[in-house]
Amino acid sequence: MGRTHQETGGGRQHRIRGGGWEFESHGTDDGLDVGDVVRFTKTVSEADVEAFADATGDTNRLHLEEAFAARSRFGERIAHGVLGSGVISAALARIPGLTIFLSQELSYLAPVELGETVTAVCEVVEDLGNRRYRLSTELFDGEGECVIDGEAVVLLDDLPDEAEGDDADGETEEEEGGKEEEDALSADATSR
Repeated sequence: MGRTHQETGGGRQHRIRGGGWEFESHGTDDGLDVGDVVRFTKTVSEADVEAFADATGDTNRLHLEEAFAARSRFGERIAHGVLGSGVISAALARIPGLTIFLSQELSYLAPVELGETVTAVCEVVEDLGNRRYRLSTELFDGEGECVIDGEAVVLLDDLPDEAEGDDADGETEEEEGGKEEEDALSADATSR
């Protein structure tokens, strides 16, 4: 995993890479302001689709059966639409502080193919006061086409106090082994 920070015209830029995903933010160092942007990029794998179906019980054959999906309007298996919106949620989860969804509206414009790399782009478009913000939320496919378009309203809370002996992601020192990606992400999120 790699992490970079650089200064940009709109403030500091953060970039973190993990196994199968990448995150970057612009202008979020001092809290949120109109114009701040977070991006999260991930390749949607067959394993992701199968795990989502197992976790949610959404076993629509369009997502799981190649022969069935081949006869559909899409001609192949596609990812669950809500799995795509989960990538938007992943971007919002990386805003400094504790991000709490209050509402989200989405339009599904095109399918996400299995194996496709998608990027969620969330931009603060309005400060609603009382730590509430309206953001535009978009998901782009590998060719740059917007496949999900919408907006979200979030509430930003402070991170809860850490218990003595816990590290930045709430795990005790004895539980840490082998979680460099999670540790680095948590340390970055709490340092902004």
